[in-house]
Amino acid sequence: MKKYEYLSELEKRLSALPADARRDALNYYEEYFDAAGPDNEDATAAELGDPAEAARKILEGEGLTPDADPAAPESARGGAVPPAAPEPPAADPQPARPQKHGPGAKTMWLIFAVVIVAALLIQLGVLVLGFAKPGGGTASMVVAPTEEETAASGLVRNEDFYNGTAATEDADSGRPLEKMVFTTGLADAKNITFDIDYGAVTVVVDSGAAEPTLSCTNLRQDWFTFTNTGDNTSPVRVSYKVPANYNLGKELGPRPEFVLSVPDANTFHFKRLSITVAMGDAEFDNSNTIAADSIDLDLAMGNFTGSTVQAEQFTANISMGDFDLGLLAGVETAKVEAAMGDIDLTVDGRPDDYALDLQTSMGNVMFNGRTMSSTYTQTAAAPRSVTLTAPMGDVVLTTTQ
Repeated sequence: MKKYEYLSELEKRLSALPADARRDALNYYEEYFDAAGPDNEDATAAELGDPAEAARKILEGEGLTPDADPAAPESARGGAVPPAAPEPPAADPQPARPQKHGPGAKTMWLIFAVVIVAALLIQLGVLVLGFAKPGGGTASMVVAPTEEETAASGLVRNEDFYNGTAATEDADSGRPLEKMVFTTGLADAKNITFDIDYGAVTVVVDSGAAEPTLSCTNLRQDWFTFTNTGDNTSPVRVSYKVPANYNLGKELGPRPEFVLSVPDANTFHFKRLSITVAMGDAEFDNSNTIAADSIDLDLAMGNFTGSTVQAEQFTANISMGDFDLGLLAGVETAKVEAAMGDIDLTVDGRPDDYALDLQTSMGNVMFNGRTMSSTYTQTAAAPRSVTLTAPMGDVVLTTTQ
C-alpha cells in the first residue's frame, strides 16, 4: 500500500475525531512515511499495520468507538465541524474527549513521533538517511572469518544447505545465503548478547540437550560475526550488522533466523541474556522455563512473545511492536515499555506483592481483569516492582494469585 492510499484510508476511519486531533494523527503517519522515503512506501505501510487497526487504537484512546461507516457523510458520523460553523445541536453532540488525556494530548503525539523516529534512525544505523545511490558509495563490510577461525569457533559452513544449489541468493550481491551452526564455543553462553540489525531471534528450551547450540540461517556471512573471548568475563556476542550505506531500496532477501537452543532450567541458567534487534521479532519458544539472573530486550521494529520465564531482573524496550509474556516468575524488578504497541504480562504471586506503576496515554490499563484509569500505581512493603508503560497501546497485568 502506498503512502497516499494508507493516509486516505486512515483519514476516512478517523472521521469521528475532532479536526485538530485527526490532523495531528495524520501528520504523524505522514512524517513516518517521509522519513522512510518514497522507495519504501509499501514496506512502511506493512510496518505500520492495517490502517483500520491503527484507527481503532487512536479512536479508543480518545474515548470513541470505531464503528462509524467511513463512506458515510461526515455530518452523519459526528465528525469535526469547520471552525466557522456553529456548535452542533444538543441532540447530536460530538463525543466528549476523555479528561484523562488533558490538554497535552496533541503535544504528546508530536513528542512521541519525534522520539520514535529518532530512535529508529539511531538503532538502524541511520540506514534511511544513508541510502546508497545507484553506482555511488562503497559498503563498509564486516570481514568474514578465515577457514582457521571458522574451525576454531566450531562454525559449520554448509554450502549445500539449499539442496545443493545456490537458488536462494542475496539480491544485492548474488551470493548464496548460508547456514551456520555452532555446537562448540558456547561454554560461556550463559552470558550472551545478540546485536541484530535484521532478523529474528528465538530462544528454545531443549530438555534433552547437554549443551547450548546456536543455529543461524539465511545469512550473508560478511555481515555476521561470532565473538567468544573464552575468558569467562566477556559475553558471547552474536552480531549481524547491515552496512550503514546499504541500499534499502533493494530486497534484503529471506529473513535471517538466529535460534539458540539451551538445556532446561534444571541444568542451564543464564547469567545475562541480552537481545537487541532493529528490524525483527524476538521469541522465547519454550514449553519449559527459561531461567536467568537478568534479561534485557531492545526491539526497534518487532514483537516479543514468550511462555514462561524465571528472572530476577527483566527489562524490555520496544519502539514499534507488542510485548506478550505468559508468565514471569521470581522477578524482583520488571520494567517494560512499548512506545507504539500493547503490553500483556502475567507475574507470579499476589497483587500486594508488588509496587506497581502502570501507564498509558492512548489506551487502557487493566489489572487482574479490572479496567483502571490511564495511570495506576500502588506501593508494597515487598521489594518487588513492576513498571509497564505503553503510551500508544494497552497495558494488561495479571497476577497468578
